[in-house]
Amino acid sequence: ISREVADAQLANESVANANFGALLDGTHVGRIKGLLPDGQSFSLVATPAKSSAGEDAVLLAVGLSDWTPMLVTANALRNNSELMLASGGIRLALKVEPSNSEGAEEYRLRGTYREHLTGRTGEWVLW
Repeated sequence: ISREVADAQLANESVANANFGALLDGTHVGRIKGLLPDGQSFSLVATPAKSSAGEDAVLLAVGLSDWTPMLVTANALRNNSELMLASGGIRLALKVEPSNSEGAEEYRLRGTYREHLTGRTGEWVLW
């Protein structure tokens, strides 16, 4: 593995850990935009939790009646990989974007999503 690739992997891991750590200080509410055909936004909630192995984790819930909250560990955010979440007939791939830049809207974590069954894409944010 080249030094450049190793440095990039380390930088991505640092971003993911920093973003994830920002969610562990309490419950955060946000929104996921345009998930259904009518373009409606839904609430998105992240609550600190622990995995069965005792790892720091976050319970993610989407404000849909059939959605079952999903447990996401810090390892799931390594290298800015996609988070695969499936519940209530929806399969989401959430991509985490890097941290805030100056002048940007204040948020804890944000990114884009792709719904695998419909191909619909959009944005999500947690404050």
